[in-house]
Amino acid sequence: MKRGLMMLLLLLGSMTAWGETWDFTAWETLPVFYQGRVMPLDAFARLEVLQVCGRENPRVEGRKYRPAEILFSWMVEPAKWENVPFLPLENEALRKQMGLPVFDAGGRRLAKVSPDDAVKFFTSETYAHFADTMEKARQTTGDYPAEYREQVEAVKQLESQLLTFRALTFDPRTAGGNRTAYLERFTSVMQLWSMQLAPKVTRIPLVDAAEVESLSQGVREIGQWMWENEKSPEKVTLSLLEERTYRLADAAAVLSEQVAHYAARLANTSRPERITEEEWQHLQNQTRVLSLQMKKLSLGTKELVEAIYQDGATLYVLPSLEAAPLDAWRDESVETHPWRSLNQLVYGRADAGFPAGVQPLLERSRQAFEKMSRSWKEDNAAGFTVASQTLKTTFGEIAKKTASRRETLLPEERRDAEILNATAYPTLAVQQRLDAEVFYYRLSPFLWAWVLPFVATVFLLFAGLFPQSLVTLRKVLEAVGLLLLSGGILFNTAGLLLRAWIMGRAPVTNMFETIVFVSWTAGVMGLWLALRSVLHAPLSYGWRATRIGSASGPADDVDTQTISWCLLPARMLLAGAVFWVLTLAGFGLGEGYSVLSLTPRVAVGGVWPSLSDWTVWLSGIFVLGILVVIVPRVLLAPVAALCVLPKLPRRTGGDSQRVWFALATAIVVFVISYTAWACTSMFNANLRNLMPILRDNYWLSVHVITIVASYGAGMLAWILADFSLLVSLFGRYPIVEGRPSPPAICRTLSELIYRCMQVAVLLLVVGTILGGLWADVSWGRFWSWDRKEVWALISLFVYLLILHGRYVRLLGEFTLSVGAICGALTILMAWYGVNYVIGSSLHGYGAGTGSLAGFLGISGIHLLLTTFAVTRYVWETRRQSVRT
Repeated sequence: MKRGLMMLLLLLGSMTAWGETWDFTAWETLPVFYQGRVMPLDAFARLEVLQVCGRENPRVEGRKYRPAEILFSWMVEPAKWENVPFLPLENEALRKQMGLPVFDAGGRRLAKVSPDDAVKFFTSETYAHFADTMEKARQTTGDYPAEYREQVEAVKQLESQLLTFRALTFDPRTAGGNRTAYLERFTSVMQLWSMQLAPKVTRIPLVDAAEVESLSQGVREIGQWMWENEKSPEKVTLSLLEERTYRLADAAAVLSEQVAHYAARLANTSRPERITEEEWQHLQNQTRVLSLQMKKLSLGTKELVEAIYQDGATLYVLPSLEAAPLDAWRDESVETHPWRSLNQLVYGRADAGFPAGVQPLLERSRQAFEKMSRSWKEDNAAGFTVASQTLKTTFGEIAKKTASRRETLLPEERRDAEILNATAYPTLAVQQRLDAEVFYYRLSPFLWAWVLPFVATVFLLFAGLFPQSLVTLRKVLEAVGLLLLSGGILFNTAGLLLRAWIMGRAPVTNMFETIVFVSWTAGVMGLWLALRSVLHAPLSYGWRATRIGSASGPADDVDTQTISWCLLPARMLLAGAVFWVLTLAGFGLGEGYSVLSLTPRVAVGGVWPSLSDWTVWLSGIFVLGILVVIVPRVLLAPVAALCVLPKLPRRTGGDSQRVWFALATAIVVFVISYTAWACTSMFNANLRNLMPILRDNYWLSVHVITIVASYGAGMLAWILADFSLLVSLFGRYPIVEGRPSPPAICRTLSELIYRCMQVAVLLLVVGTILGGLWADVSWGRFWSWDRKEVWALISLFVYLLILHGRYVRLLGEFTLSVGAICGALTILMAWYGVNYVIGSSLHGYGAGTGSLAGFLGISGIHLLLTTFAVTRYVWETRRQSVRT
């Protein structure tokens, strides 16, 4: 059912987005292994095409390409693209240096070059002279000359794009001398064998001298072949290179087994009398080290086999039957890939490292890919569709036939279960997630999450500015604006839910996800504030009805006490469920652990709890008490509201200020969502695996979501405060009861700011305590005064100070707005500044390249706004006081 629905969504997305007859569904959803996880080929293509073209869906010569489509075209007809300008290059000075025009015949600026243009430049004397000059300047002054920095960056970017394109279009049959990966690995193998191992191995008994000579001869032959190949790459034959490399790998494997057998035999043999104990221990140690080095050499030759078929970025489409990547005792310096590349399966030896039973399937996959290539070149869409479906199905059958054998490659004690599961071919459930990932990229939810609020901002602005006499038009514009704002929030919700389903975790693990989650939180809260005149009354009665022993309602004659007693059993059950989840249920890896302990924990070997143990326990009990009381009421309040809704008096008229609250919400949602969407290079929107400490889904959910939700409340208070200051700066100051007063809307805004800050403080307190509990579980201490923790505490104290000042009436409506901005800036520092400006040692999971100038710029703008607003406020109130 789910799979059918997902395929329908993919089909609809394909039809609406492209409206063409070519069906890339099977090709786009083909599982590939990249960046440590199984992903659909569409996701791989997006990453690589973005790297090459600067856009995921590039437009080349007037045609817009899908990522998987242009990748396939690059792979099967690379020569066609050599003279097509698709590599982005806008730097005018570099274009002139390359001898390329800056403008076309129509006067439009040119911004792309072809791979051939780039190759000619990088092989020219002009580039050699430029590179030499820049390098000398860098060595002399420590940096490139200021006037050439942009040009140097453009050269580096163009080189990276060209190399990525060459890696993606690598054809092992015709690659010639362009075998960088093979050359690097062969150099390592040659040095390890010739300079370190060969002299030692020849002196070991039980080692076949013929195998030693075979390995040495193989190294010499490949070395000679590589040297000759540099001169005459047109003489390359794939079969010859395969023959020599596989022979070298076989000889290395045999020698590795022989040396390992000798080392094991020595370890189980008694010491001869003619050798001292010290000499015997030294001999055993040396032989053991030699055995490990020979194993490393053998793995290096297997890497060399892989390098025949790839030269950088490539498609890995099937799990291999190599034991090394799955070995819990593996040498991390050797990077034998756990999957087989498409090039090896299509162009390599017939067996491709698989047993004889799957040879017919391998042949079928080769024929299917060949038919895909032929259909593409012949513009045969139907043939391409059938062949791509056959290719995907065949790979699935091969993976299914080899799965059981893959699990028995190593004994259980040496099997890395985590790696084995992470590199397994997708099951039906995992394939549904891959399909969902393709749909996620097609949908582009976070694009619409800022586009719709932006349009809503326009409608709501006009609705607020139109005269009061145009009541109908204002209501229509307001309704459309609210609908568009709700649509943007729904797209944001869809994007977060899709990311959570695809990755199987809470979508708040990096800076991009926290930004969009803050946008979602601010949007939901803002929409509630905008519609509070409609929703406040029923939810208020619903909240009162969930209180035990509540009194009947006022004049509306709603008996909340009856509803309260009816809901009491449900509330008790929910409270019990919350208590069980937090104190008895097991979470985390392994056997699991309870979130909160009912008694203080004591360190192993200790008698009494330490101060840290008491702190963790007391804070946990505090959180437990709050959640047991609050969570059931939050869940049951909407139910109670439905019960009392028919009996509530109907409101007459509308809320004349609602449009301004909705406008403020639309602005904050637009700004935050657009920041996430526009700065993906800084905030990295890619779906990727987590750091080990973030893999605990429970703590990730409860702590990070709570903290980030508090940021959303703070950001909403911020934009409302900005709105209040702007009104104070440009609005009219009426005389109320003989006293000067700021604009009337400021009072309502102050109330909303106060409520948002209350929510922010509550979530900050709970989130900070939960973070301490997570730290105690993960690192063994509740608090470490890390920069992130310190700034979180500063944010909390700033908000508490502001709220306390408001409560005791030291802060008025205007000063509360100023305080909300100060509180939001501390949140911004804790959220962005620590990771991207200062750098956090323990909590830098979203770290990247940031700028202090951006933070100072935002702070400076708000300092100016506050200064002008304060000046106007003081001047107006004093002037009106004098008049009075």
